[in-house]
Amino acid sequence: MASSFTKINRAMYDSGFLKKYNYLSSIHSYALPNDIKEIFKWVNFILSNVPKASTALNKLSSIAITSINYLSDDLTELTQDDAMSWKAIIEQKLKIKTRLKEMGYNFLAYGNLFVSVNFPINRLIECETCGTMHTKKSMANTKLIPELQKNVDTGKETLVFKGVCPKCGNNTSFKLKDSSIKEIEKVKIITWPVHRIEMYEDEITGIKSYYYTPSETDKGLIKNGNKDKLFHLPQEIIIAALNNGKVKFDDDKILHVRTTKLLGTDTAWGLPMLTSAIPDVISLMLLRRLDEKITTDMIMPLRGLTPRVNGVDQNSMYNFIDGGDMRNKIQSILKTWKKDPTAVQFFPIPLEPITVFGEGKSLKLTGEIEQLSNMILSAIGVPVEFIQGGLAYAGAGASLRVLQNQIIDLTTGLEEITNFIIGKLAPYVQKKTIKT
Repeated sequence: MASSFTKINRAMYDSGFLKKYNYLSSIHSYALPNDIKEIFKWVNFILSNVPKASTALNKLSSIAITSINYLSDDLTELTQDDAMSWKAIIEQKLKIKTRLKEMGYNFLAYGNLFVSVNFPINRLIECETCGTMHTKKSMANTKLIPELQKNVDTGKETLVFKGVCPKCGNNTSFKLKDSSIKEIEKVKIITWPVHRIEMYEDEITGIKSYYYTPSETDKGLIKNGNKDKLFHLPQEIIIAALNNGKVKFDDDKILHVRTTKLLGTDTAWGLPMLTSAIPDVISLMLLRRLDEKITTDMIMPLRGLTPRVNGVDQNSMYNFIDGGDMRNKIQSILKTWKKDPTAVQFFPIPLEPITVFGEGKSLKLTGEIEQLSNMILSAIGVPVEFIQGGLAYAGAGASLRVLQNQIIDLTTGLEEITNFIIGKLAPYVQKKTIKT
C-alpha cells in the first residue's frame, strides 16, 4: 500500500511531505498535521488534484465581487467627480476587481491573507570615488554585487553595490539613493505568499509581529547581482537575502485578514476550510490509483481464436494438421482481412472466438471517487449543485442562504482590504481617505 501511495505524487513524497503522513499503514491512525505550513502544503495538493474543490473556490470568490460604492469617512455619498476620480484610480489603473477575485480565492483556500501596498521608487547609485550618479540603464554592462558595510561608530549595516564605475573606471562601492515617484500605474498591491510569512501574536495584548523570508530563487538572483532585483526591490528585502534572514514588517504596512480560528489554539493563523478534507483526500488518491490500475490492466479484453472441438476424439484434428502451419495461415488471413474487410476468406479448420479478461468496466471505482469528491466539496460548505448545476427552485432559497452565510467572512475581508488599500493610497494621490 505504501508503495502505491508513493506514486501519487513522487515529488512531494521525495521531499518528505507525503512520507511524513503515511496514514496507509492503519486506517484508524488518521491525524491532521499540527503545523500550519504543512496544512498549506496539503491545501496546494488538494486544489491541484480535486477539480471540484478548485472550481468551488473559484466560483465563491467570483460571486463575492460586486460593484464598489465610494463613500466619505462619515459614510455619506461622495460627489460624482470625487467618486469617478477614485473609481478611475482603483478600478481602472489598479484593476482592483481582478485583484480582489484573486485575493478571495487565496483567502478561501488558505484561511489567511497578507496584503500590503508597494509604492514605486527611483533608485540611483552614487560612485564613492567620483561621485557620479548612475541609473539601471547606465549600469547595464557593469557587473554589480550587493554587499553590507558595517559602520564602526553605530554598528549598523549599510547596503552598497560593488562594481566598476563606467565614468571613472575604478572598482569601487556605490551608495544607494532612493526617491519616491508619482506614477499610480506602478503602485503594486502585494499579496504575500502565506508559506513565507511567519507571525507571532501575544494572546493577552493581541500584538502581532510579521516576518517575510525571501525565496531561495530570489536570494540567488540578488547575490548574483540581478539588476531587476537590485534596482527595484526594497532595501530591507535585499539585506535579508544577503543575511539569509527575515524582513520584519512595520505594524501599519501589512494587513492580515483571516478566517475564524479554533478556540484554544495557540496560533494567530486562521484555519483553512480544507483542513478537514485531508483524510478524504488520502482515500481519494488511493481510489484513483486503483482505478488507474484497473483502467490500464483490465479494461481491454484479450481476444483470440481457438479450434472448435469436434467428434469423440477432441484432439483428433491435431493428428493431421501442424499447429504452427495452421497458426501462420490464420494470421495471414487476419492480415489480409485488415487490408480488405470485404474479402471472403477460407479457414483451414473450424474456429470459434474467445474473449477473456476485460472485466475492468464492472470494477471501475467511478461511484466511490465521485462520492469522496463530494465529501471534500462539503468541507468548503457549498452544495454539489452549485458546481454541477441542477439547483432546484424548491431548495434554492435554503442553498443560496447557506452560500450567502459562507462568504460573509470573505466579503467582510475584501471590504477591509479595499479600505486598507485606499487608506495607503490617499496620501500618495493627495486625496481624502474614503470608505467603500
